[in-house]
Amino acid sequence: MFCTKCGAQMADGQRFCSNCGAPVEVFTAEAAKPESEVKQEPTPSFTDAGVQPPEPPVPPTEPKNRKPEKPKGKAKGWIIGILAVILTAAAALAVFRWHAVTAFAENFFARTFSAPEEYYQRLENSNIQRGLDAVNAGEGVFAAYREASETRAKNKPVFAEEKLQFNFDESALSDEILDLIEDEVGMDVSWFHNFGMYLSVGMEDDLIGGSLTAFLNDKDIIDADYTVDIAAGDAYFSVPKLSDQTMKINPQEMGAYDMPSTSQRAAAQELAETLMDRKLMTTLIDRYSEIVIGDLTKVEKGTQELTAGGLSGRYTALEVKIDGKVMLRIAKDVLKKAQNDAEVETLVRAYLKGMGLDEAAVDQYMDQLLDEMASELAELEETDPKEINQSILMTVYVDGQGRIIGRDIKVREDKDVITEVSYAVVLKGLNYGVHMEVYVNRGWDGYRDDKTLVLDGSGKVSLNKEITGSFDLHYKTWYGSKDDETKNDMKLLKIDLEAAVTKTGFTYEISATPNKEMLNRLVEKIGEMPEGVEDLLRSLSGICSGEIKNGSSSETLTLKTGKKELASLSMDIYRVEDFDLRVPADAVDPDTWADGMDYSKLQGILKDLMDAGLPASVLGDIGDYL
Repeated sequence: MFCTKCGAQMADGQRFCSNCGAPVEVFTAEAAKPESEVKQEPTPSFTDAGVQPPEPPVPPTEPKNRKPEKPKGKAKGWIIGILAVILTAAAALAVFRWHAVTAFAENFFARTFSAPEEYYQRLENSNIQRGLDAVNAGEGVFAAYREASETRAKNKPVFAEEKLQFNFDESALSDEILDLIEDEVGMDVSWFHNFGMYLSVGMEDDLIGGSLTAFLNDKDIIDADYTVDIAAGDAYFSVPKLSDQTMKINPQEMGAYDMPSTSQRAAAQELAETLMDRKLMTTLIDRYSEIVIGDLTKVEKGTQELTAGGLSGRYTALEVKIDGKVMLRIAKDVLKKAQNDAEVETLVRAYLKGMGLDEAAVDQYMDQLLDEMASELAELEETDPKEINQSILMTVYVDGQGRIIGRDIKVREDKDVITEVSYAVVLKGLNYGVHMEVYVNRGWDGYRDDKTLVLDGSGKVSLNKEITGSFDLHYKTWYGSKDDETKNDMKLLKIDLEAAVTKTGFTYEISATPNKEMLNRLVEKIGEMPEGVEDLLRSLSGICSGEIKNGSSSETLTLKTGKKELASLSMDIYRVEDFDLRVPADAVDPDTWADGMDYSKLQGILKDLMDAGLPASVLGDIGDYL
């Protein structure tokens, strides 16, 4: 006899297999009966509370001193069996998951949204809400600006300081160019390196004031302090290097300009506070975007492959048609809501007051505005949609995570596209591609004059929120008749980007290098010029860099010739805490201030200019005297 479990040979009458220990199954007449004749016992249910499935029988333990010999060829049979089961289960699981994911992807839209319109409206509302959340949670310099406005609204002092500086390096120019400049301006410019100023400004109650320091080649030349008393209409100026006295003037009396009245200042403050009221502005954006989006009911769903920066991907495409009928519906729904909208009235009233209207004039204008809105609404009700010859076709592209990654907006006049704006951001892991186009059709009577500006490129986003990218800016034109058409595709710039985003701000550097073909055309258009100037134009490039952090910013625009920096303009803005703002005492009128000026101090200022490198020839006779 043989074991029915492992196939090992056993002696007759043996109750347990000497190889695997399994009990020997005894053949009985009951076992030989057909299944239909065997008495069926009811299968117990193990789903009822408190009922547990019976434990499987445990085979007897084999004696420890027994070492049965395993038949040849059967030693690894159980391993092969287990592997077969595992592989079969894994394959079945993989197939199941594939079908499950596919079925989910195919049925997600049908099970979640009743129509493409609903899906589109949900996407747009979510997109707008994310934008509002980002503004409300604005960090870095944006939060600082908002904080400054809120601080000012509470009549607390707000102070800031900035530094503006222009740098020039003549070593980046050839001797020929320097000679040309000297011939044009009439003097040598090799002495000049930089000039600029420090400017501080503060606001507290009805006072505005600060200081200014001008410098040349890093040497301070002159200082001035100023204070403006808005309530009194007086302005105070002091120049310590010229006089120990403070000059007081009244711009209104001098006919320079009219100082704002108390009511005008209050109106301006009310307008600023209204525009900075995040709750009010968020409510209006939410309300009217929902009206517009809700009226866009002509939506078709499909898929579209997008290519940007060499990367491609297939995305959900929602095509939205805005014809004359839809435009009328949007206009009417917006007007109906705006007629009785308290938030709109608040915003309009604040704007009118800020523009100088008094309360009575504002009331009159509001009544007139409501009448105009009612008249416009009545006119729209009588308008035939067929009379509107313009329409908009917008396609929204959505990735698998429900994010809008691109749009294409075509404005049509009759059947012709007169304007098209589109963008797409294709993502592949940490890599991204960007493609943007702006198209304008200015043709008429069979003549074509189309212009398109194209930005295309790619980059990478690092896990530490660093962003890099390289892009090309093209200018495409088509002009002429349909039978005689000329096409041009000219690359304008190569743009490189490096940026890093932090919780409190970001840093960036954007470089722009003109294309040689574009520079050649520019030189041709300018016409005849000295050879050195041509070489200069062909070597120009620019870099814009900056850092915005904790309410401060530092930004620089640099012009380069080849690898050398020719000129740069920088601006630094930062908050100042210790700032003394008050109305100066013992101020005098302008005539008294001029009579008391120490002219020997003026001589000191001129001497500082010459010490900074300014040639005496620029000062003329005064320079010769010094």
